[in-house]
Amino acid sequence: MFSRPPGLAQQLAFEIEELLGARGLRSGDRIATMEELRAQTGYGRATIGETARLLTERGSVEVRPGRGGGLFVAQASPVVRLRRTLLTVPQGATTVAHAIAVRDALEELIALDAAANRTDQDIRDLEMCLDVMRRFDHDLEQFLH
Repeated sequence: MFSRPPGLAQQLAFEIEELLGARGLRSGDRIATMEELRAQTGYGRATIGETARLLTERGSVEVRPGRGGGLFVAQASPVVRLRRTLLTVPQGATTVAHAIAVRDALEELIALDAAANRTDQDIRDLEMCLDVMRRFDHDLEQFLH
């Protein structure tokens, strides 16, 4: 099946994520303001806004409004950190595919080890997470947070 080429916002989001890894930016570091991005890229407000939305949804950036605001590196979850690491792999898709295959092979073993070594507190924590997920099963945004 054919896929559409990425749009400007998707391409810019990819470039910004690569930049985060290349510059070694950490959580809370300022990337740029929306106006700075417009000036640097020549893209319009809509494209920059869409890029910010994509990056926010991916968990890569946090948008802070007002004076001193702009795009800042978000507190990265393990999945986001893995994505950033894979974006910097020099051999590209083949190496990334191998890394994903290794992760998939290890995932079940990790889950089994976690289950075998869990504590009563771990179970209480998981039950609390499940309760929160059940409460927000009708609200995707709250469910994912």
